[in-house]
Amino acid sequence: MAQRRGGIGIGWIIVRALLALLALALIVVTFLPFLGTNSWWVRFLDFPRVEFLWAAVIVLVISLGLPGRLRWYGLITSLVAAAALGVQSWIVVPYSAIAPVAAASAASCPAGNRLRVLEANVQMTNEHDNRLFDEVKSADADVLLFEEVDKWWDEQFRQMHDRYPHFKHYVTQNYYGITLLSKYPLVSPDIRFLANSHDPAVFSGVTLPSGQTIRFYGIHPRPPTFGQSSAERDAVVSAAALAIADDKQPSILIGDMNATPWSSIVRRSARIGHLLDPRLGRGWYPTWKANATIMRWPLDEVLFGPAFALTDFQVLPPFGSDHQPTLTTLCYDPQLNQAAPQPVNGDIQAALQAVKTGQGKAAPSPEPKAGKQEPGGD
Repeated sequence: MAQRRGGIGIGWIIVRALLALLALALIVVTFLPFLGTNSWWVRFLDFPRVEFLWAAVIVLVISLGLPGRLRWYGLITSLVAAAALGVQSWIVVPYSAIAPVAAASAASCPAGNRLRVLEANVQMTNEHDNRLFDEVKSADADVLLFEEVDKWWDEQFRQMHDRYPHFKHYVTQNYYGITLLSKYPLVSPDIRFLANSHDPAVFSGVTLPSGQTIRFYGIHPRPPTFGQSSAERDAVVSAAALAIADDKQPSILIGDMNATPWSSIVRRSARIGHLLDPRLGRGWYPTWKANATIMRWPLDEVLFGPAFALTDFQVLPPFGSDHQPTLTTLCYDPQLNQAAPQPVNGDIQAALQAVKTGQGKAAPSPEPKAGKQEPGGD
């Protein structure tokens, strides 16, 4: 490259300038999600934090390897990239396999206290694909939760009532229908529209063979996306967490939450509900987008109270949906003495405000072709 007198080549200067811009962009997207805003594009930046972490690693390594690394501009670029890397690591590394495990493990469990739960966003238009039913049969879960249930999917799930005789269905005309199927008796299963959401959530007790009843909360709030702020999502997740805190019973919160486990809304809700996250110390376990190589995020969450130990947690293979199913095996142990997240000052007030702010904030629903189904449930 052409050499300036007393300096590095012009080409290297251009490379350095581009690298500095990348480092600046990384520090901006790292800190923007800390702003207290519901703007969709700001909240969206919570999703690719792992990708931002690796991008910061690459920028830092290149910056330290290029000519001019000890000049002021090289040092500033490296420091900015290192700062982005440090913050992203602080946020997402606790959810990796190199961090301490949060939820206790159980190598075995008495059959009467074991609960095996499969959750899947079926992607409403992913019809006539038998791979999911093969996975359901192989998993032999005790409880099934499905999202994006339309008329076709509802008809398939109703054919499973002989194997899963306890159920609650709610079919919608958009992408937010929900179905709960269980081998075990359900106690007062109920469809809720949390924070006046357009979209159903399912709350129910589940009675284990041991006779213990646990509380099951299945939700599917809308994602922050163009035309849709995060207000409705945060209201739904917050309302579910507040309900769990009021119940004071062994509880499981599960579903496609359209939020990553490291997002502020999920972490705050876990503290309010005293809920443990199986990903902490075990891995990121991305579930969306199923066939993507790089942009993959853990959007399907399962959080559970401190009376549960984790026997197994898996992300199952793709079945045609943009989400992959999760399969969680829990062991209820009332004698289990493990630390659970606790609310910090301001958590409850923030959750109540989120519910208030998000009421009625869902954008109009995307509608399928005419004649797909009629709304309703049982």
